[in-house]
Amino acid sequence: MTDKQATMTTIAPSGEVTTVAMPAAARPTLEALQAAVGGYIERVPGVMREAYVDEDGSLRRLPPNPKGSARVGFNGLLLGPVVILDGFDPEP
Repeated sequence: MTDKQATMTTIAPSGEVTTVAMPAAARPTLEALQAAVGGYIERVPGVMREAYVDEDGSLRRLPPNPKGSARVGFNGLLLGPVVILDGFDPEP
């Protein structure tokens, strides 16, 4: 029997995409998400996918991320790295 797989995808402002597959029960920790975005996380509002960015992206003057914004269906321009979680089990 195989475990259900999930992915954590990070999209850099440069457009570089990194995807890591892991078991769906192995939800990324807060620390892992913070490391991926480079600071405190904020869930991207108004999108159907579970996606996170650096909550201080504007204050830190992070570069725009058009590819990440489009990938999550955000109606605007997100700043800095965008992390998308797909297929993970719900948080307890």
